[in-house]
Amino acid sequence: MKKWCWGIVWLLVVPCSYAQKKWTGNGNTTYWNNPLNWEGETVPDSMDQVLLDNSFLAGSYEVILPDTGVVIQSLEISPTGTSFIRILLPVTNTVTSSSGSPLPRGFSTMGTGYTLLLRKNAAFLNASGSSSGYAIRISDSIRIENGARYIHRTRTGHADLVNQLSRAVGTETGVFRMENTDAASTLSISGRVFGSLELSSVASPAGTCTYSSSGTNSALIRGNLVVDSGTVFSLHFSDTIQVNGNLRLDYATLNMSTGNRSSCLKLIGNLEQLNSRILESNLSGSTGCLLFGGASLQTIYSSGQVLDSILLMVDNSAGLQLLSDLNLPYGLTLKKGRIRTMAHQLVLSEKSRLTHAIGTGIAG
Repeated sequence: MKKWCWGIVWLLVVPCSYAQKKWTGNGNTTYWNNPLNWEGETVPDSMDQVLLDNSFLAGSYEVILPDTGVVIQSLEISPTGTSFIRILLPVTNTVTSSSGSPLPRGFSTMGTGYTLLLRKNAAFLNASGSSSGYAIRISDSIRIENGARYIHRTRTGHADLVNQLSRAVGTETGVFRMENTDAASTLSISGRVFGSLELSSVASPAGTCTYSSSGTNSALIRGNLVVDSGTVFSLHFSDTIQVNGNLRLDYATLNMSTGNRSSCLKLIGNLEQLNSRILESNLSGSTGCLLFGGASLQTIYSSGQVLDSILLMVDNSAGLQLLSDLNLPYGLTLKKGRIRTMAHQLVLSEKSRLTHAIGTGIAG
């Protein structure tokens, strides 16, 4: 008689164990690749969740990534109090790959959730020296909390990063800042959602830069839109860009129509126009509309110019208040609310059109 012995095979599934690694600064340098700067005196690898904080090193500091590609699980930068912590992908790093490519990049994360988390007073400066491709690959999502910023000082791609930005409460004034190193750059904004957006020319050799955006889908800036000195923001846009915070133009130009599309910028906050111009430059009869559509009293301060076919529209029951004189060459539409001029002048040119609904008006 044969006897059969049945064996039971157990399959053991052992989860991957990820380790948190903190910056100590004990190597007395700012370099990521110095193992003495890290807890455990080893450089982070693809199994590590990196935390830059003030647990070991007090005060503000900077960490400089190497010229080769870095791969980790996640990065969190969490300064304490008034300290600032910044990580820099230097111009000497040129490791990039195209969108969707698995090839190496200057900095990559592999984890899940917010694998790039910047808390208040944290900054990530991407200064990659490459002229094409993407220098950063972020797995899952990016969270830039209020008071933190991501700075894109490079010609490498940014659209994929914008798609990964968190829309959670507490990220409205987390800044995505463009500092392109050329005189002109395309800005991906159609269908996008930002916290706060800043456009700057500070890294351009001539100190001027034009950011051009085109599209047919609306865009949302949940915080503030800032256009810095020497910068032109040009739109070929046929939908609405809504800014839930303030619009600040500082010695800058906002071109609301460069082609055959008429754009609308809906502002929920206030307009501060410092020696700047708002205009359109097309030859097709397209216009731009500045729509004040908030729920509380909004204000305009303008030491610049509104030119060409730019329509100002008020659709706010709480009204709009002038903090300076304002000249409108094209038109004014009052759908809801009143304009309070206070001690300032509101001047409409001979060709300007004024339309208003019942219950609206202009009060001194």
